[in-house]
Parts: sequence; structure tokens; C-alpha cells
Amino acid sequence: VALIMGLMGACRACELSDMKVEDIKNFEGGVIITIPKTKTKIVRTFTVTGQLFHQFI
Repeated sequence: VALIMGLMGACRACELSDMKVEDIKNFEGGVIITIPKTKTKIVRTFTVTGQLFHQFI
């Protein structure tokens, strides 16, 4: 799961470790993941859908 999130969101290790459950929103057919604390201070959001989503759950 961390590998999928790291690759899809181009996340640094510290960004993954700082994530909270509230940063992951589930919807039908995928998830929306928000990275609130980034090195550049810009919030990033990405989705995981399709085959990767089915591996995610």
C-alpha cells in the first residue's frame, strides 16, 4: 500500500510517515489521498483508481 501511494503521489518517505487516516477519502471505485505536509509547503492531492485501487483494498 505504501509503495502504491508513494509511486502514485510521488511522495517522500517523510510525507508518507506524516500521513493520517483523515488524509485518505474513500469513494466508489477509488480513493482520494491528500498530502498536507510537503517539503514545498504545497498541498498535493491524487487519486488511486482501477486495478491499483483493487490492490489497495
